[in-house]
Amino acid sequence: MLFCKQKQEDHVLDLAFEYPESNKDYNINTKLLSTPIAKSKIWTSPKILNQGTEGACAAFSGIGALQCEPNNTALEYGYKECVENIYWAAQKCDQFPGGAYPGADVKMDGTSLNAVARVLKQKDLITEYRWSFDVNDFRQGIIEHGPAHIGVKMYEYMYHPGAGGWIVPKGRIMGGHAMYVAGYVHGRKPYYIIQNSWGRNWGGWWFKHRGRCRIKEEDFV
Repeated sequence: MLFCKQKQEDHVLDLAFEYPESNKDYNINTKLLSTPIAKSKIWTSPKILNQGTEGACAAFSGIGALQCEPNNTALEYGYKECVENIYWAAQKCDQFPGGAYPGADVKMDGTSLNAVARVLKQKDLITEYRWSFDVNDFRQGIIEHGPAHIGVKMYEYMYHPGAGGWIVPKGRIMGGHAMYVAGYVHGRKPYYIIQNSWGRNWGGWWFKHRGRCRIKEEDFV
């Protein structure tokens, strides 16, 4: 999913816009094992990023996914590097006019996951990127290869996780947002673990100081 650059009241969010059909040529299912290696996996990260007031969630979550296991790369990237080296570079090569970078003809917030992925590849932080179009492939991809960079509609009740760190897609749609999925837990009520880029203090008590939340698979899908 792409994120359109918009002037919004909440500049931390980017508004979901469209999905490029060409992504289907880079399906994760060609990289998966024929037999799943496990039913659950949680990946941990040594760093927790905070995008502050920048509408740069796509850049921060992209770098965050690389800093997380099993990659543990790009650890030198902090706020300044995510904004100037990834976010601004992505805005300059995406399909939307303007940007937040110095000298932009129109001041706008946000960029696309595609643009961020291209920048990460240009900077040799990744060798390739793949997309998932099936929930089973998505789940298996996380277990086998690590975190997944995602774009979501951000609902009102997703801003503040409830008891146990749960979020639910209810209320008004506030805009689009990018995060990364850091794990999947199999069980009677399976769920995903999502890492946000809003600092350590975001998330429920279950994820104290880790900036994470969890969402039931039925709500996620």
